[in-house]
Amino acid sequence: MAKVFPLNYKTIDKYIKKKSGVYQIRCYNKGKPLILGRLLNEDRLGILYIGFSSNINRRLKEFIKGMNDKSREHPAGYKYFILELYKKRKFRKNNLRFNLYYLRDYKKEEVRLLMGYADYFGELPPLNNRDVKEIHWGLNFRKYPKDFD
Repeated sequence: MAKVFPLNYKTIDKYIKKKSGVYQIRCYNKGKPLILGRLLNEDRLGILYIGFSSNINRRLKEFIKGMNDKSREHPAGYKYFILELYKKRKFRKNNLRFNLYYLRDYKKEEVRLLMGYADYFGELPPLNNRDVKEIHWGLNFRKYPKDFD
């Protein structure tokens, strides 16, 4: 399991490289992942978003800007702001965490993770905007990735 970091500029600047990969935005409460009710199963890792980038450092900062209404470059960050999740105790900004995997084939890995999530939970993570059909790319992932178990 990849290390989970607090979602803030200081952590990103200190630990996150400007490399490609996939990442997850998660919600924690009292040091443990927040359990999210999903259509088919409970998400016991509190995954709010799965994404990819050629520069994870930059992309995570764009998410933070969006959730603070400073930019619309990251749709999921801006969706967090629009839904006013920051006003809900369990979704407050200081409860957000992220983990990541540096990869060259990051686009395909994001699809694998999203399709696995959708297959297991019956829907995409709450802040992901795309339709499952849009991300499918003809790939057939029917086994839920062990990365999220």
